[in-house]
Amino acid sequence: MAKPFSFIAVRGEARAPILRELGRLREIAFRAVGEGSGRRRDLDSYDDDYYHLVLWDEEELEIVGAYRFIPTAPQLASKGLAGIYSNSLFHYDRDMTPNP
Repeated sequence: MAKPFSFIAVRGEARAPILRELGRLREIAFRAVGEGSGRRRDLDSYDDDYYHLVLWDEEELEIVGAYRFIPTAPQLASKGLAGIYSNSLFHYDRDMTPNP
């Protein structure tokens, strides 16, 4: 029989306790592969703006996975390329931003 899982999507700033737990779990996961922030929780300025898709194990009552995402067009309109996390990893041309 399959385990009961559910997904929830939360906005960072609106769900601070969940966000703190996601930061703690992210730090544990990244340290396991030689990365991580070196802090108790791996949270950054993007977490408040982004949505977090959380996979919840209803039997074990624990988070088993999470991914953050954001609708790109509204974020670009609001904060420009600086509001897109992957812009900190890759060089995006200004052509990526919508034309007014």
